[in-house]
Amino acid sequence: MYYIFGHVLQPQLSQVHCDLCIVATVPISSFFTQFASAFMEIASQSIFTFELIVKFMAEMPGWQRFFHDGWNCLDAFVVLTGYEEYLF
Repeated sequence: MYYIFGHVLQPQLSQVHCDLCIVATVPISSFFTQFASAFMEIASQSIFTFELIVKFMAEMPGWQRFFHDGWNCLDAFVVLTGYEEYLF
């Protein structure tokens, strides 16, 4: 019950239900957000690592040429900095 200026107001059932739904979904929502964020981080890191390995294996006889291309160096930097979180 709500009291406004000394008068008793009866809330409607839909308003109470809505308030309970919002309170009940906040912890589930934050858990799902954290899980989805962690999953997307691992998935994207795995995809970039796989791409780097495939590109590196394509240059295998002369692997030093791999680092002559600036885009390959950028890819290697992105993948290595992504693993920094797991190392420290």
